[in-house]
Amino acid sequence: MNQFGNLPPQKIAKINQDFMLGMQKNCLKKCIPEYKTADLSNGEKNCVDRCVFKYYEANEHLSKLFSQDKLASA
Repeated sequence: MNQFGNLPPQKIAKINQDFMLGMQKNCLKKCIPEYKTADLSNGEKNCVDRCVFKYYEANEHLSKLFSQDKLASA
């Protein structure tokens, strides 16, 4: 069993897709509110780096909490 329990592969793919799309949407909105040049500035690159890192960290933390909760209720 993986972190998604016994979910079918299609459901896991949808969860992963939603995670990536949410991260892209939120980090883009926060770090690059408007496109002014073809290339990202150093500040925009750093912001995206931090945003993606925090998004993954938060997801990992929530996954652990969810897993602990599932184990406690089993």
